[in-house]
Amino acid sequence: MTKLDLPEKGSVELLKEIIAERSKGVNAKFFAKIGDDWTERVQAFIDAAGNPEVIKKWDESLANPTPFLTLYNSPAEGHAHQLVLSAMREKKLQICPSCGEDGTPFTLDHYLPKTDFPHFSVIPANLSPMCDICQGHKLTETLDKDDLRIFIHPYFDQFVENRVLRIVVGQPYEAPHSFELVPIDGLEADLEALLLRHVAGLKLQPRFVHFVKEMHGHLVRIVANMRELDQNVVHQIQSFRKLEARRGKNGWRHIYFASVLKDEPLLDWLLNGQLPEFIDTLPDSDDDD
Repeated sequence: MTKLDLPEKGSVELLKEIIAERSKGVNAKFFAKIGDDWTERVQAFIDAAGNPEVIKKWDESLANPTPFLTLYNSPAEGHAHQLVLSAMREKKLQICPSCGEDGTPFTLDHYLPKTDFPHFSVIPANLSPMCDICQGHKLTETLDKDDLRIFIHPYFDQFVENRVLRIVVGQPYEAPHSFELVPIDGLEADLEALLLRHVAGLKLQPRFVHFVKEMHGHLVRIVANMRELDQNVVHQIQSFRKLEARRGKNGWRHIYFASVLKDEPLLDWLLNGQLPEFIDTLPDSDDDD
């Protein structure tokens, strides 16, 4: 969950360029007919921050989705929307903005699915990078059984500018029985509820646990080496956290290091506890390879 800046090309601005370019094409009459209504709906999307709880489907686009979907699926070279789509696909992120897992997401996700909202298929505010795993879980879902939106919007949900999740490491710390991904304290109730729906919708708990098991074991080994060398463990973990924060405060590595620093019993064990005997430490001599 990473807060992204809206694409440089505004959605309404791009839409006007698209309509102008279509004025001489085979669908000129169609786009001339729906142009004003289409523009109003895109502006309403922006005003509602893409919220599917309030944005309604458009019968006109569902009755004739092909002209809209063609804009996304087969953009004409050099046309306004093709240039925007290409630029958005080239954007390089180090983590997925929807889940926080390491890796550059190369595909674009439609926050409101193009099957139900074909008129938003090329609207920049409805498109954002997402990893394949998240897309496989999200699919075309938008609302839960209570008609509440499931997913955080990377452009409009400001609260994910800061870390919103923490990991609770279960004891014994040398071989934890559990790693629980939970919201940080202090979130407003509605935001916490949205966050929990997002986590459940993308199956983040089992995905994160698989990652953090290895991360925890790696940190314990690092701490063992630091203790052997009489280094400042807390300062080093703080350095790890600061480094990862640059990539994303809701990246999995940052969540883990920040959670360790806030977990006093775990931190005390790392500083003073009996670490597992099987852990290899660094050689005594700096001359050893």
